[in-house]
Amino acid sequence: MSACSEQTSPAQEDQILVARSQNGDTAAFDSLVVKFTPKLYGLVYHMTDNHEDTHDILQEVFAKAYRSVRRFRGGSSFYTWIYSIAVNMTLNFLKKRSRNRRFGLGEGGMGVVPKT
Repeated sequence: MSACSEQTSPAQEDQILVARSQNGDTAAFDSLVVKFTPKLYGLVYHMTDNHEDTHDILQEVFAKAYRSVRRFRGGSSFYTWIYSIAVNMTLNFLKKRSRNRRFGLGEGGMGVVPKT
């Protein structure tokens, strides 16, 4: 059985969990994390092709969503909202990773571009 009434649809359940989260109920937000982690993991992993990066990005996505949940107005579904956060944060990560690799600042790099 779900955390909400059996008579609610998944969308209504999300709305209830979001409202509870907006009122400071961390258990409700945890329920949203559990519900949406698998879908978001697939999305972010597809973009990064790296499990460690995916895990790190998702931690940041959920932290940002938690800090911002009071500003969520429900103009879209919660999943649409957190999906856009995940895509934007992943794109920012990929841009930063690309810059770091280009300038030799990647894994173990010393900031020196090798001679070709």
